[in-house]
Amino acid sequence: DRVVFDLLEVTNIADNLADADDQIVFEVKAVVVDVAANVDAASLVSRATFAHGNAQLQKTYTLILKAPVITVSVSHTPTSGDAGDVIAYTATISHAGASSAAAYNLVLSDLLDPKLILDAGSVATDYGTVIAAAGDLVSIPVFAFGHAPVVVTYDAVLSDLLEATDALVTTATVAFSSSPLAGGHPGALT
Repeated sequence: DRVVFDLLEVTNIADNLADADDQIVFEVKAVVVDVAANVDAASLVSRATFAHGNAQLQKTYTLILKAPVITVSVSHTPTSGDAGDVIAYTATISHAGASSAAAYNLVLSDLLDPKLILDAGSVATDYGTVIAAAGDLVSIPVFAFGHAPVVVTYDAVLSDLLEATDALVTTATVAFSSSPLAGGHPGALT
C-alpha cells in the first residue's frame, strides 16, 4: 500500500532558530494483515520517500513482528473412578518461551467427554472471568506478555452412563487473537 501527502506549498517563516517549529511530522499507523507469512519474528520492510523539487530523501524501516505463543496444560485427579465420583481438573495457561506479545480475547474451553458432567459452579480462575457455558470455561480479555501463568480449576462428575471399560477423553482448547482489534491473527491450541 502507499500513502502520499501532497503539501503543495510550505512556507517556513525565518526565525533564526532550528527547533520544533521547523519540522513537519507525518504519522502513519498500519495494521499487520493476517497472512501466513506474518508470524512471530518475521521482518516487514517499509520505505519512506521525501521529494522536494528535484531532490529526494529515502529511509527504510524494518519492523520485527511480535506474536503471542500460548501453552495450556491440563491435569486431573483422580485418574479413575466410578459413576458419581468427582474429577478435579487444573488447567494452566502460560506464555511459552518463544512468546513475545500479549494475547487478546483468550477463551479456555474443555470439551468434556459426554460421560462427564461439568459442575459449572466449581469453575474458578486466578485471572479472567468465569463463563462456564457451552464448553467455554474462562475468558481473558488481555493476557499480557510476561503475565504469570493463569490457573483454572473445575470439577466434573462421572455420569451414571459410565461403564467399567470406558476411557474418557477431554479436549482443552485455548483460542486467542494477536490483536485487540478485529482482524488479528487468531491462535488456537489443544
